[in-house]
Amino acid sequence: ERGETVRITFVNDTAFPHGIHLHGHHFYELAADDSLGDLRDTTLVAAGESRDVLCVFDNPGRWLIHCHMLSHAIGGMRTWVEVT
Repeated sequence: ERGETVRITFVNDTAFPHGIHLHGHHFYELAADDSLGDLRDTTLVAAGESRDVLCVFDNPGRWLIHCHMLSHAIGGMRTWVEVT
């Protein structure tokens, strides 16, 4: 829903780093102690690691979230977030 704050955990279970990009919104990277890190629209998730982000979904619409490596996005590393 519009205005909802959501914590998202990106899990990278591959051998490659992935730059994950969210259209239409910005998010805060979360540190290991849950403190707010940098405000971004793209975060790098290292191979074999995970990254938590915190996003306020305040922009209604259907927004793409995907790996920034085009071949990865075409291969299926993409989905939609719908904010109503």
